[in-house]
Amino acid sequence: MERFVVGHNADPSNWRERLELLAPRCLEIFIPPRYCEGNGLLELHSAFEQMARHPVAKALEFASCHFPWGESANGYSRYNLIDDQYFFPFLEIARAFRAFCRELKLPPGRSALNFHNLYELPRAVLEKLKRERKLAEMREALLAHAYAQTQTAKRVLEILDLPITLANENNPPLGDGDRMSIVDVLAEDLARRATALDTCTCMDLSHFFMTKFYYGLKPHDRPSFPYLEMESEKSQDIPDFEVFLEKMSPLYFHVSDTRAPGTSREFEGLPVGTGDTPWIDALTALGRYASHSDTKLFLIIEIKGGHTADGIKRCSSSERELRGFIEDCFTSGFLKAISKKESVP
Repeated sequence: MERFVVGHNADPSNWRERLELLAPRCLEIFIPPRYCEGNGLLELHSAFEQMARHPVAKALEFASCHFPWGESANGYSRYNLIDDQYFFPFLEIARAFRAFCRELKLPPGRSALNFHNLYELPRAVLEKLKRERKLAEMREALLAHAYAQTQTAKRVLEILDLPITLANENNPPLGDGDRMSIVDVLAEDLARRATALDTCTCMDLSHFFMTKFYYGLKPHDRPSFPYLEMESEKSQDIPDFEVFLEKMSPLYFHVSDTRAPGTSREFEGLPVGTGDTPWIDALTALGRYASHSDTKLFLIIEIKGGHTADGIKRCSSSERELRGFIEDCFTSGFLKAISKKESVP
């Protein structure tokens, strides 16, 4: 059971309430765009300084900071050229987060600065590119940019002597406003970049199951997802959770539920226990992965609307449900057997 470390997310405006009501053992701090310039950056530094003195924060085993790379000021998650102006706030956020981790004595392996390489294009554009057989070329161009962006971010942190682990997260196949990801949806993109740059990954379970549920539909029942259609022409295999997990080798996880068929953003980021995620199978695979990797699993509960007053209740219920599923895995005997094996000198 100690392999599973359950936590929550917070932002600079609600961190105190979330620490005191949820008492997480691991924490992700999401940085909304308004904290990325001017007075917002000053508020951010102050929030991190205060947070580091809180007794719940002092007991954290892991912390991450979700930098909104690819998130525009109006809150929509999509890549746009103005994001290149984010390198200054990226540095300031990294400084504030590093000071926070240093105060808590969290080493780089127990702290991560997470950002998506988001390149979400309208469905109609992707359909046109696919018809013209240019979708693969577009994908390669954006993958090259994602590599360069991550490489530059890592080098900048090295120059400024900020020892923070960088983590890229797997993207959902479908974004807001009928926009779709064409990079970092499947494990191979992230695995190659992390290996080449010596960075890490964050695995979002809901993003994975959106993709898996889509592939689980019969081909004639699938709505138009041009990138996934292109991938299915290479392989008819439905993405396997355990294979995806082994390829990504995540440093930590975002945890929420997903409703089948996963073909709408309304189907992801749901409270645990309210969707169709096969929790017993997933947690059994996670337990096996933790045992083989000799590591802890840092599970950040991340649900839609979790930052609201009602959302904190859904976060609390999600933790209860998740712990219940973990207990069920022990009852089945598999995780109990792993625990006994680990206790042998």
